[in-house]
Amino acid sequence: MRRKVLNNLLGFQTAGHCHRRFRLLVVVVCTVAGASAQQPSSGSCLNGQTARRVGSDLLHYSGAILKSPSKLSHLDGHGALWIFAFSAATATLLSSDGGVSNNINPSHAARHTNNVASNILVGGAVGYSFSKYLIGCKRHNPQERQFALRELEAMGFSLAPTEALKLSLRRQRPTNSAGDDTFFKGGNSFPSGHAAITAAFGTVIAEEYPSSPWKWAAVGVAAGTPTLRITAKQHYPADAFVGSAIGILTGRYLCRDCRSLLHSGFPTDMNSQPEMPRSAP
Repeated sequence: MRRKVLNNLLGFQTAGHCHRRFRLLVVVVCTVAGASAQQPSSGSCLNGQTARRVGSDLLHYSGAILKSPSKLSHLDGHGALWIFAFSAATATLLSSDGGVSNNINPSHAARHTNNVASNILVGGAVGYSFSKYLIGCKRHNPQERQFALRELEAMGFSLAPTEALKLSLRRQRPTNSAGDDTFFKGGNSFPSGHAAITAAFGTVIAEEYPSSPWKWAAVGVAAGTPTLRITAKQHYPADAFVGSAIGILTGRYLCRDCRSLLHSGFPTDMNSQPEMPRSAP
């Protein structure tokens, strides 16, 4: 019985169960960070301001995604080059990643180990940011709270487009498709939610702490998780690539004011924070 409980916690389950468990974990943590702010308290940490900010940021993020197609006609040469490169890389991976995945044949134990390791990295990223938020509350440190909340937002928000694409495209996972890597077969492989979460985390950490060597640990988490998901036969390379791209774009969007805050000084209270500029990523 104890072994069964431990296996469930660490990820020795089906891909669908792992996916739903970690998606729920991130959403719950982000909700707690915002909802707990509605509780009455004499401090500035636990008040409705944080919850309103999370809701406002989510609305602006969703609006930016919906407006993105209209921005394509106004891209400059640099932006058009990035779109072309991303599209070409995605198309190349989609045309070949079925064969690549079929050539990756780790043992059953190795697949389980890599699956558990990727789950631990996601849980560690969420746990780190949530702990930092609580510590910032305890220490009355607005900068620590601000950074932690942005990290949680980035990880949680990155799941919105990821889940929308999963539900729309329904690609089978490598473990369930018997070599069939096509779409619209009832799966949830494309794109990778694990890759999106850790890429968002690594992007925000790198922006918040550009001079800290610890940012490389976050970048390592962002780079290692997609690799583990592929070698665990939970995702195809294209799934991991697009998931990471979603996470990076989400982190960059939410952290577009990070460097200006770092160089101009931080407000003494979250309620006095100036309104962030709102623009499409």
